[in-house]
This record gives sequence, C-alpha cells and structure tokens, in this order.
Amino acid sequence: MVQLVFFFVCVAVTARCADQPPLFQLKQLAESGNPQAEFDYGTRIANSNPAECFTMVLRAAESGYGPAENWVGSYFTQKLTYTFDKTQQKQYRWRAILFTARAAYKNIPQAQSRLAGFYLTGNMLPKDPALAYGWAAIAAKVSSATESPVETVQYRLQLDRLIANTSTQTINAGQQFADSFRVQLSGMTRVEADLIASELRLTGFIAGNPILNGVPMKSGVARKLTIEGEPIEMVCLGLKSDSAQFQFVGSDFYVILPLGRAPGDTPIVKSW
Repeated sequence: MVQLVFFFVCVAVTARCADQPPLFQLKQLAESGNPQAEFDYGTRIANSNPAECFTMVLRAAESGYGPAENWVGSYFTQKLTYTFDKTQQKQYRWRAILFTARAAYKNIPQAQSRLAGFYLTGNMLPKDPALAYGWAAIAAKVSSATESPVETVQYRLQLDRLIANTSTQTINAGQQFADSFRVQLSGMTRVEADLIASELRLTGFIAGNPILNGVPMKSGVARKLTIEGEPIEMVCLGLKSDSAQFQFVGSDFYVILPLGRAPGDTPIVKSW
C-alpha cells in the first residue's frame, strides 16, 4: 500500500515537472528580460540560490508582473518581522506596501488580503476599518471566482472575522469601496499616491516658487524627487500663500500640501 501511494506521488510530481520548461531554457528566457520567465525561474531556484531568486523576482516585479509584485510585497512584509533597524524598517515597509498595492490592483487575492491586514492593524498604513473590510471583501470575491474552494476558505474566514468585529456602518462603507473597485494593470495606484504623499513636505517659498522636500519647484515645470530610493516626478499646479498643489506626473492624482505640515498630518490626495 505504501509503495502504491509512493508510486502515485511520483507520477504526480513527474506530471507537474513535465508541464514546466527545462530550467536552463527558463534561465535563458529570464536573462533576456522576460518578466514571467524571471518570476518562474526565480521561484524555482529559491532554495538553491536565494540571492539570484530575489534578484530575478524583483526585476519581474519592477516590470509590473503581478505575481512577482505579490511575491515581493510578501517578502518585505516578512522581512519587517526580523529587523529592528529603524532605517531598514522604513525601507521594508515602503516596499511591502508599494508592491502589495500594485498586485492587489491587478486582482491578486493574496495581495488584496494582505492589504486588508495593513489597513486593519494600522502598523503599515493608517488604520482604516472600512478599507480593511473592502479589500477583504474583494479578496474573497476574486478568490471564489479564480481559486479552489480550499484556497477561498482563508479569505472567507478573514472576512467573517471582520464582520464580527466591525460596525454595520463601517461594513457598508467598505462594501461601497469593494463595489466600486476596478482592476488597474498599470500606472500609479491610489495606495501608492497616498504613500508618497505622506513623505512630501512643503517647507517654504523662494521668489514665489515652492520648495518641495528641499527641491525648488516652478509652476508647470516637472521635477524629479527621490522618495525612499524611488524616483518620483512631480509638477506644481498652483500656489496659495500657505499651500501648494502638486500632480504626480503620469497619473490622475494630485496632492494639496499645506506649508509646514506636521509629520502626523495626512495630506489631501485627490484624482481628476
């Protein structure tokens, strides 16, 4: 009986391997810059070459490949658990949120569920029970349509826990968000815009022009800033005596920043 079970296990493993391209062929595709191959190759060598695995999967994520973004978001979320260095914690948190959000908007339920957890605890993003419920509801809905019942159970359990511990008013608000959700395959997400905006500071004016994070800006002229190692292009759209309005170039989002905003204050992010 044991031999029979072992036989079927071997057949199943062999069948799965037969569905995959040879590793060397996958390696060549990955090295040519194919994002899906980078992800597939990276995950297949995770145990034998962890450093190369991370490099390949990160490249795929930076190219906008959803499964790789989800993997990288999970990777940095876990890394946060094992570091006590404040600078590293901030970098890991930034990347965990950034890549998780990009994958979530590509309709990957694991990322949507993780993002719900970020909003639920308030450790990663500002605590927002409505968004926590909304993202959990989206994850459960997507999983039920795309994954097996066994995989869907975990998302239903997350949603049930939120229902049991969330007010009806908040649940209704979260459901409105879930109902209005639209898949976004490219471009800046709202979560990303909020994340970047939290790092922006309007510190003063020179000759009538605003200073944004130490960079002199001119109305209508785009300038690049570096936020947590990421290049961000901003353009000033308008000025007031005590605030300025900036657009994230290439997106529909803009932010209104008051002069001398305190670190804990939340900037106003809007879209056209």
